[in-house]
Amino acid sequence: MIGLHNLKPAPGSRKTRKRVGRGHGSGHGKTSGRGHKGAGSRAGAKDRARFEGGQNPIHMRMRKLRGPNKKMSMPFEPFRTHTQHVNLDDLEARFESGASIDEAALKA
Repeated sequence: MIGLHNLKPAPGSRKTRKRVGRGHGSGHGKTSGRGHKGAGSRAGAKDRARFEGGQNPIHMRMRKLRGPNKKMSMPFEPFRTHTQHVNLDDLEARFESGASIDEAALKA
């Protein structure tokens, strides 16, 4: 029967904390895994966020997306919508009232 007294965490879900600086026998004594000297051994030493150990960072490996919503990428031409202005006065002069106007009629 299951109860609160015999519930256990899933195996591997709880990791024990690494205690450093507690003697040579622990494997993390003396320098506490920080190495000797250098900026990384000093207090307050942290790698900045996004630092990848000196390799080319992911934001520089990714392609550059351009456009107002970054949906368009180079080359621009396949994504461009070609439009042309139409003057209403020109339409009234050219077509009768109530006539249907399509792309072919505009080009003629």
